[in-house]
Amino acid sequence: TELGGAQILSGEPAAAVATLDRALQSSPPKARAYFLRARAKELAGEPEPALADYNLASRTAFADATDLASGEAHLYRGILLYRRKDYSGAEEEFASALNFEIPRALRPDASAWRHLSAVASGFCGASRQYLEQSLPSVSPYFPKAEAQALAAGCPAGSPP
Repeated sequence: TELGGAQILSGEPAAAVATLDRALQSSPPKARAYFLRARAKELAGEPEPALADYNLASRTAFADATDLASGEAHLYRGILLYRRKDYSGAEEEFASALNFEIPRALRPDASAWRHLSAVASGFCGASRQYLEQSLPSVSPYFPKAEAQALAAGCPAGSPP
C-alpha cells in the first residue's frame, strides 16, 4: 500500500493502480488501499472507477469501525459525494469525519475537503479563506492544485 502511495506521489498513477491491486489481493482489504487506488485512478483519468473505489474505501472503513463511528469512513464518503458534485452532502460528511475519531494525519485533509466543498457550493467568503489557510497542512494526496484553482475562481466579497 505504501509503495502504491509513493508511486502516486512520483507521478506514476498506472503503476500505483497495479501495485494497489496486488496489495488489495494479498491481504484483508484496507480502506486506505482503496482510497489510494481511487486517487491513482482519478489521476489516471478514470473518474468512474475512482468513484467505485472511494465507495469501497468508505464501506471498508465502516465495516472495520465500532458502532459505525469512523471518521475515516465519513472522509472517504465525503470525497465520493464531492466527486459526484453533491457538495452539500460532501460537506456534511467531512463535518462528521471531524466529529468522529479520525487518524491525526487525516484531520487536515478532512478540514480542507470540508472548506473545498463549501467553496464549490459557491460560498466564497470565509470558506475560501479557510480553504486557503488549510492548504499548507494537507497531505500530498489532497488535490491541492484543484483547490487553489477553485479558490482563485471565487470572487472576493462573496457570501461566507
